[in-house]
Amino acid sequence: MQYLLQFAVSHELFRCEEVDAILVRAGVDPATAYDVGAARKAFDLGSPFLICDLPSEAVARELSERAILVKRVLELWGTAPTVDQTVEAVKAFPEERLRPHLAEDRSWSVAVAGVRCKRSSEEQQEIRKHFAFLPLLGPVRCKEPDTALYCLEEFAAEGYFEEGRMPLRVYFGREVGQSNRRLVGARSLSTRAYLGPTSMDNELSLVMANMVHAGPGTLILDPFVGTGSILVAAAQFGAVCVGTDIDPRPLHGRGDGANIFSNFDQFGLPHPDVVRSDNALFAGHFKGGIVDGLFDGIVTDPPYGIRAGARRTGSRRANVTPVRPEQRADHVPMTRPYAVEDVLVDLLDVAARALRRGRRLCYLMPGTYETCTRASLPGHPCLRLVAHSVQGLTKTTCRRLVTMVKVAEYDPAQRAAYEAHSRRGLTAAEVDPRAAVPDRPTEEWKQSLLRRGKLGGTSWVPAGDTAAAMAQAAAAAAADAAAGGGEGDTAAAMAQAAASADAAAGGGGEGGSGALPAAADAAGGGGGGEGGSGALNGAGDGAAALPPPPPQEESASADAETNAAHAGVHQ
Repeated sequence: MQYLLQFAVSHELFRCEEVDAILVRAGVDPATAYDVGAARKAFDLGSPFLICDLPSEAVARELSERAILVKRVLELWGTAPTVDQTVEAVKAFPEERLRPHLAEDRSWSVAVAGVRCKRSSEEQQEIRKHFAFLPLLGPVRCKEPDTALYCLEEFAAEGYFEEGRMPLRVYFGREVGQSNRRLVGARSLSTRAYLGPTSMDNELSLVMANMVHAGPGTLILDPFVGTGSILVAAAQFGAVCVGTDIDPRPLHGRGDGANIFSNFDQFGLPHPDVVRSDNALFAGHFKGGIVDGLFDGIVTDPPYGIRAGARRTGSRRANVTPVRPEQRADHVPMTRPYAVEDVLVDLLDVAARALRRGRRLCYLMPGTYETCTRASLPGHPCLRLVAHSVQGLTKTTCRRLVTMVKVAEYDPAQRAAYEAHSRRGLTAAEVDPRAAVPDRPTEEWKQSLLRRGKLGGTSWVPAGDTAAAMAQAAAAAAADAAAGGGEGDTAAAMAQAAASADAAAGGGGEGGSGALPAAADAAGGGGGGEGGSGALNGAGDGAAALPPPPPQEESASADAETNAAHAGVHQ
């Protein structure tokens, strides 16, 4: 059965990854649901729509209930380049699947909405009349009807002010559910009682919680918990949370009593268990393997010396005075800088050790386009890369959302070999085919990222893009999916990526001030906007029955080009 996903204009580069994670959680192979290469091309050109083949409405409802970047999910009754052709497609839809939703005891409404289009009330009414053949027997209800029908039109950005322009695509279907985006604004950073300089914005935290399948009965760890923003998101999905951090200050809180637990109390969420611990000494702190294979997910935003320098236990001095036994009870160890490469290598070792088999690690890391390659990511024999997306921040910097799954049991006796393997970089054999991680960044790839805008902002396409460009993009999807990566990965490449990330952000080992504050904020997770509503930047839906509805708001979404691209995504 075909379902239409309409996305909010936010974090476009993370759309496929979040949808894939939710489908896997529901037991559906994403490769059977949609063509990821064609979908990425369409998103790159500004389309907010994706058609998926799903096995049941229950899966579609789970997508609508879990997804943060999805605005709504429709059961697709028909789609075509024009309204008249869409009407014919709806007439061909199986009547036995229509009848239960159009019965006398079910209220209904028909909404007309557009992407990059503003329809008058009269125009919306004329479009509704095209669907008057539907046997809608129940009462009309504009708010919360039993059956909400939508006619969605997608237009190109070019010629926005021209009269009589035609849509690229028209979709008609029944709403299965609306998304969970209300959580984004309701619990945004601006509403919270306790914040720190590296607090992750709520929208991206919720996406990351989806990536590790946080939910009721799952145990989620953040080994760089800070003020607990990511765990707040995981707790919103019902997960039991544990956080560790080497810095006691965010754990203890401010002098006015606000601390890491304040936000959980504010939103009525259960407290996480919080422990002061050094990620570099994880195995030593949790002795006897008491946490081996314990966690259902690890989700974190590690420090990289951009706004808060990474630290580990130790001293820079060669000779350190031992701590006397009588002082150990309340002794706070000295700390020293923690190299970015070491942070990542240790994080993967913690994940390989502490995760249950088949469970996930998700983390963010900043970088530059030149170092944003497979070789710059650490690998691990026990882990496999299943999702990788890159978000352009500035002309030189970006951030990467990395998700890995545990595929083999951890052997403590092999830790030295694991570490050496990690420092050599990720190999092609450790990458899932759907994970879009380049071996060599190209200028075309970089410009594609920059077109998306900063921090999940609206997409755009330069004026003059044509149907030929869209057709070429759709055709390139198959080639991208078939492309493979070579070997030759080195520790030097990974080290260069880490060094470039710090240098580009203006930070150092100690978290100095950044020469690129916008990139630093974004890469650290706290500088992004909250993405308040999922309304496609104001794309009103004008929901109404046959009486004329209120005027529809204008959509400020970005671009899609022509029906040629849709052919690559929707067939």
